[in-house]
Formats: sequence, structure tokens, C-alpha cells
Amino acid sequence: YRGALINSLLEDYKADIAVSVSVLIGILLSKINPVFDVVVGVSVAIYIMYSGYNLIKDNALILLDSQDEELLESVRKDLSEFDEIENAHDFRMTTSGKSIYLFIDVRMNRSLTIDEAHEITNKISKFIKHKYKNIKRVLIHAEPVYDNDSSGCAIK
Repeated sequence: YRGALINSLLEDYKADIAVSVSVLIGILLSKINPVFDVVVGVSVAIYIMYSGYNLIKDNALILLDSQDEELLESVRKDLSEFDEIENAHDFRMTTSGKSIYLFIDVRMNRSLTIDEAHEITNKISKFIKHKYKNIKRVLIHAEPVYDNDSSGCAIK
């Protein structure tokens, strides 16, 4: 997403230059014929609307904090490799630049101690960050699973 920020700034600077040059040309040409003032004004307005549309089209999903479903599904499959995880749910992610921050709720056997659950979630977090280089932080919330607990998303 860092590229999106730089591209947006680049488009903004290009628009500023194009508008400034167009206005200067429009002022000079309006001395010859006042119709040029209107033509340049309409052209500048169309260019600004077009540029704004492209910025919105290219960045709307970033601004709305969209989820990369393929990445989340891949992580979900990776979690199925960990025997300690009975099910996982509430996969969420957010981004900052190119960095991804991942939040996962998992259900584990309720007989695990806090230390054991902590070690397991640390192991999973390190695995995910090692496999997916853009994921900078993984927050795993461990919950106990009880008998007849059908909530969540079974991954086994």
C-alpha cells in the first residue's frame, strides 16, 4: 500500500502542474479570444474530476480497510496444521503502508494453562510472521473450548 500513497501524491502533483500550466495558457490565450478561457476552464474541471475518480477507484478499498480474503484463507489453512488449535474465528486484518496486522481468535483445549496457551500462540505468531513477510504483528486471542461448543469455524 505504500505504492498507493506515493502514486496518489504523484497524481496530485501532476494535477497541480497540469492545472497551473493550463490556467497560464488559458490566461494568455484569452487575450486573443475570450472563448479560450472557457475551453481551458472546462478542460481543467474535467481533468480534476477524472483525476479524483481515479484516486478514489484506486484507493477506496485501502481506505475502507478491506480484507485480503486469499491471505486470510491461507492463514486459516496454516492454523489447521497446529494440533492445539481446535477452531479459529474472527480473522481480521488492517494495514499501515505495506505492513499487515493480523488479529485471530482461536479456541484451545480448556485444560491448557495460561503459560501453555501463551507459548502456543507465540509459536503460531512467529510461524505466520516468518511465512508472510508483510505481516508485522499477529495478535492471537486464545479462548477455551468446551464440550458441545459448535461456535467458531472448525479448522480440522
